[in-house]
Amino acid sequence: MADRLVDEAEWIRRCAQWSEHPEREKFPPGEGQVTLTIDEQDPKNPTEDRFTSKRFHKALSVTLNSVGFRSEPDGCGQGPETTGRRRGGPNPGRSTAKERGRGYGAVSGEPVRGRTDTGRRHAMTYDGSAGPAALLPLLRTSVERLHVSARALTDEDVRAPSLLPGWSRAHVLTHIARSADSRSRLLVAARTGAGLAQYDDEAQREREIEEGAGRRAAELAADLRGALGGFLTAAAAHPDAAWEVPVRWLGAGTRPVRRAVGSLLREVEVHHTDLRCGHRPADWPPFFVARELATTAAGLRERDDVPGMVLVADEDRVLRPVGDGRGPRVSGPAAALLGWLTGRAGGHGLTLDPPGPLPDVPAWRS
Repeated sequence: MADRLVDEAEWIRRCAQWSEHPEREKFPPGEGQVTLTIDEQDPKNPTEDRFTSKRFHKALSVTLNSVGFRSEPDGCGQGPETTGRRRGGPNPGRSTAKERGRGYGAVSGEPVRGRTDTGRRHAMTYDGSAGPAALLPLLRTSVERLHVSARALTDEDVRAPSLLPGWSRAHVLTHIARSADSRSRLLVAARTGAGLAQYDDEAQREREIEEGAGRRAAELAADLRGALGGFLTAAAAHPDAAWEVPVRWLGAGTRPVRRAVGSLLREVEVHHTDLRCGHRPADWPPFFVARELATTAAGLRERDDVPGMVLVADEDRVLRPVGDGRGPRVSGPAAALLGWLTGRAGGHGLTLDPPGPLPDVPAWRS
């Protein structure tokens, strides 16, 4: 038996030599036969339901915990005269309306010559099935990063302009806080049946922002922490059966309250960037980027003012046609694509096929 094992081992060795140097040695003819016997039954496909909420939440938790977040409050805690240029982006103090974001399209007209970004690529993880409770851990992490930036701001800093035209950093911080409060009202409405709306009207929303924007930095940071903490507490205690209850959204009619968590995550991440504190689209969590890129592309397909193009993220290479889908293919990191589509980045890191200027993207609707 031992001699046979030696012979078979020698035969395998000579076969390996032949595969590496076929010109030196012919395949050894008739020098033994190797039979592999596996004492296991043939594999069978499982018959039970393998996709369960327990498995999904466990996988999502692993995904979220594996993402390395960082907070770089560049410009926060400094006066506006020393903030300088954002790395990888335009000078926020001199940015055009298109570059600043809300209500404006992304930068267009500049030829894209090639991608220079060499940063890490994260896998796309969003499949559309994440429920509100599953998004709460990610929202908590995003909120804590925002608090770090808000605490670093001085009274002088909060008076400085944000990336949004006509708004200071104080306006942005107040807006985020009131957005959290408005969603807390919707949770109460869904849970109790009270006829509460997100806002009475657009005028109420604008009035609350203007009234709160004149406060000092410490007051703004404390208000932000209280409003976001209140929402997180209410959302964590919200009954599972009440997430589908329809409530009255400003500008969106009656829709399920389940949108509250995901939409607040969008408010926190995107407006954190608007603070000009060094929080760039490249810092947005990969799961958030995947989720928002999917919903943003879907929204653009429903509009008739969008030029034809195909969006392709490096992470998944999925073709996302928008407009009539007959224009150029715009490729790059998912965060760069989303930053460009939302007007929070100028398209650095994106490539076009055929080469040319970035299409003129219409105003982003959050």
